Amino acid sequence: MNDLQKEAVAKKMFELRRVLLSGKIDRTSIDKVIRELVELDFTSNEPILLLIDSRGGDLDEVFHLQDLIGSLKAPVDCLVVREAFSAALTTVQICRFRYALPNARLFAHESKHTFDIPVTTNEFLQEGLEAIGRQLRAQLKRKMELFMSRTSLSEKQCEQLFQVGGGFDVMLGAQRAKDLHLIDSLVLNFKLWEKFSP
Repeated sequence: MNDLQKEAVAKKMFELRRVLLSGKIDRTSIDKVIRELVELDFTSNEPILLLIDSRGGDLDEVFHLQDLIGSLKAPVDCLVVREAFSAALTTVQICRFRYALPNARLFAHESKHTFDIPVTTNEFLQEGLEAIGRQLRAQLKRKMELFMSRTSLSEKQCEQLFQVGGGFDVMLGAQRAKDLHLIDSLVLNFKLWEKFSP
């Protein structure tokens, strides 16, 4: 695709109020999404559709995105177009309405509830390790609270979702994700270059 075509695609995505989150979730990808959301929010308070195709990444970046989405006038909905794994599944939960295409796959994996901090005689290193442990526990707590509030699952059910099979990963089809209230509905008639109306 040449630069002119890329520009035409970007313009059409902007007109349709669509933002793409694809690939690894990291500072670079979330910065791009945040920039586009802010631009769209500035132009109108009409809903924005976040298209998600990601195998996950940095959960902290998802929480930065959640904070920004909470400050926008325009509601942000999402559509899982292919994959929402790990941190991308958490991203789905921060959106107002959560949609998926019928063949989309969502992936949850084990979350550890205890963090063993190694003991060291180096006081500076020990403080750093303990700070990391506190940060990870806070991150997990925030993630669990988000999933409980969005799915109406109990804490125990959420724990089971992320620990099914005693540590095995869980791949969910779109219908199963809907049954678990991880998404609101399946979209059967999505057209990329037309106005979205589920």
